[in-house]
Amino acid sequence: MIFQKKFEIFLDMDGVLSNFDHHLDAHGYRKENGTPDWDRMDYEWWATMPALDGARDFYDAVKGSGETYFLTSPGLSSGCFGGKAHWITQFLPEQGKFALARLTVTKNKHFLARPNRILIDDTPEKIEKWVEAGGIGILHKGDYSETLARLQQIVKKKPDAKVRSRNKPKNQP
Repeated sequence: MIFQKKFEIFLDMDGVLSNFDHHLDAHGYRKENGTPDWDRMDYEWWATMPALDGARDFYDAVKGSGETYFLTSPGLSSGCFGGKAHWITQFLPEQGKFALARLTVTKNKHFLARPNRILIDDTPEKIEKWVEAGGIGILHKGDYSETLARLQQIVKKKPDAKVRSRNKPKNQP
């Protein structure tokens, strides 16, 4: 028996699916030095962050290339985890609470990197660490068409790994 190894695709949330910067500025939560005022970002702030235009269509298109998960860094506020979990259930209402099984919140995204795993993220340093750890990285620059084209290029370029079952001798086709 032969099976094909599928890609696992990890999507960052803030800056790839949700509009972090706009939400930050709309609420006046950016400090004078340009950094976020993490202490003001409560559960409600994270839960109500707007999705970027086209984010759901992008997610639906990505799903066709492999198992798709959400991999996001935590904000430095106590409401972040619960707020992001709520956001995912609103983003995928047809999945409800079951969407939470596809959400991982960690600042160490690279710990999940593997050769068949693709990270789509808008932070160059996170992509660099992911690739150094053995994964495939795509830097999202704000253009979903460009990011999807890059994803398709990777999926088509890299052949699926074919593995034979233990019951079949290696020298037989």
